[in-house]
Amino acid sequence: MSQWGKLDRVEQTSTANANTGSTLVVSGRNAFTEANSFFVGYGIVIANVDYTISSIANVGNLFLDTAYTGANTITGNIAVQQTPKGLRTNGLGIARPFTANIRTVFGVDREEVSAATNKSNSISHTGWVSYKSYITSQGSLRNKSEVLVAMSKNFNTDVNNVLQTDANDDLIIFDTSIFFSLQPVTVVLANINSATSFTVIANTTGNTKVVTFLWKRSTDGITFTDFANVVANVSGNTTATLAIANVFAYQNNYVRVVASANGAISATSDAAQITFV
Repeated sequence: MSQWGKLDRVEQTSTANANTGSTLVVSGRNAFTEANSFFVGYGIVIANVDYTISSIANVGNLFLDTAYTGANTITGNIAVQQTPKGLRTNGLGIARPFTANIRTVFGVDREEVSAATNKSNSISHTGWVSYKSYITSQGSLRNKSEVLVAMSKNFNTDVNNVLQTDANDDLIIFDTSIFFSLQPVTVVLANINSATSFTVIANTTGNTKVVTFLWKRSTDGITFTDFANVVANVSGNTTATLAIANVFAYQNNYVRVVASANGAISATSDAAQITFV
């Protein structure tokens, strides 16, 4: 393996049978072969614990660099990572929150680098990126990134029909951003028993993602609650269009919607009000 790999994370459809306290892992389904992205020196994540493959005895047996201490049988939740050498202990790709003064390294793909959220955190190039969140002497939170090895490789591709994914780093490196190209608009009605509706259009950067919606309402424009809890005369509260058959119960209320997509920070629309002449 080269010093710097091209695979951020490859999920495996394996069952790992390991003798507790030993370094031997036996595959139940997925053979330990190069075709399945198993190489000596690669990282292997079992039940969210990071190991390194030290040797492969045959297609059904491999050894880890340290003793395996988890359950004897793990179904799913197994991934292989072509981690840069010397960085195995940095927890590459393992989900974790922002932690002050801790440096982590991730493979950043083209979709991630296009996300506005990542750009605002100084992540601006594909490749192996060192990321650090820290507190300044004045007590302010700062984010810093450094491109260790620039690459044009898109980490999220199909290799031997196995989808490469880095979903476990989404707490730090987000896959996409959500933005509204159409915001809800305040309505002015003449009758307190009128019907009305509010519509938004939410888009995502990078690859197209499915966006889900949840409409909320407020009596003061500050504290919002889900429309799902107040559904009288309301439909479409989980779609792009909220319809209210009779606004009597919602006079002068405010509405807004939260848009969500896999691998993205949720986006909240502007608030619109139900008003009367």
